[in-house]
Amino acid sequence: MNIRVMDVCIILFTGLSFVAMVHIKTDVQVMKDKRERLVANERALKDELRVLKAEYYHVSRPERLEKVARQIGMVPMDMGQVKRISFEGSEQF
Repeated sequence: MNIRVMDVCIILFTGLSFVAMVHIKTDVQVMKDKRERLVANERALKDELRVLKAEYYHVSRPERLEKVARQIGMVPMDMGQVKRISFEGSEQF
């Protein structure tokens, strides 16, 4: 069998192309899997943020804070407790 140099080059090129395509396909699949994990993680973080915001708005409602403050013995501030303080060289408000 007489194999020419050109035939060997074509066979080598075809084999290397196949190996390169498999490698690229594997890399693309790995990147696709990573992207899917990141998208799922982003979705979970957005859901968690939505829950945390709802909890924050619930616990920081003025009516609730006033009720809790009274339960622990806090009372509204008397105007006599407020003092104006000024420092040298500072502007007064």
